[in-house]
Amino acid sequence: MAGVRGRALAPAARAFGDRGPRSEAIRAWLHADGDLELIWAAAMAIDETRHALEDHREFRLFVTAWNDSGLARLSTGLVPAAALADVPADQIDRCFRRAGRDWVVRHHVLDRIVFAVYDMIQAPPFPRCHLIMVREVLARLRSGPRNRVLSSLG
Repeated sequence: MAGVRGRALAPAARAFGDRGPRSEAIRAWLHADGDLELIWAAAMAIDETRHALEDHREFRLFVTAWNDSGLARLSTGLVPAAALADVPADQIDRCFRRAGRDWVVRHHVLDRIVFAVYDMIQAPPFPRCHLIMVREVLARLRSGPRNRVLSSLG
């Protein structure tokens, strides 16, 4: 999880600080298809960046998947302890609370995440997003659907 945060999400999350008025909520969209580590890494990167920049704007992370098979489980916020092995202790304390052997995402983070089934090929993208994370999904699409998605984001 630390690798995903450090290589991709933290630099991208910092970039949204320069976009939009400070009164506007930060909006990010992640099409994760059940990638638990990527979802929590994105939420933590946004929260960590806001904290470091002293940016007190609200944020919304829209997490979408092709079907609802894993969304109900994800929306509980339960995270296996192994998924947080590389996360710094201060960030775990800020974003999670202990639940037996596992962890649960704290409400100040979980309440800002919206989980939804979404067909990014047929539907338009979420409006006014500062950060869009769909790379892994794009890599798996054939060229026709991938081009439709890319043109809709354009």
